[in-house]
Amino acid sequence: MALSIQREGVEDFLRSLNGKMFSVVFIKRTTGETRKMLATTNFASKLKGGDPAYDAKSKGLLVVLDVVASKTTPERAIRSIPLDAVSEIHAKGEVYLVK
Repeated sequence: MALSIQREGVEDFLRSLNGKMFSVVFIKRTTGETRKMLATTNFASKLKGGDPAYDAKSKGLLVVLDVVASKTTPERAIRSIPLDAVSEIHAKGEVYLVK
């Protein structure tokens, strides 16, 4: 049975995982397609080009490490998840549906 989580609590919930891996389903802002990502917030890597040119928090984004991409291209595995477009989270052995 799936649990539910409020949209406003998504960022706090993902950060509360303390670096544990999670799977997230969201709609990409650029293309509108559904994306599923295995990710973690536990990374200590700088972007190759330096600091980003934008503030992720003000744009409603959570910066994560894409675990699958990190295996093939670790220098390009940093991704941003649009918090307003998350529909499902798989973590702690549970499925959370975002309302």
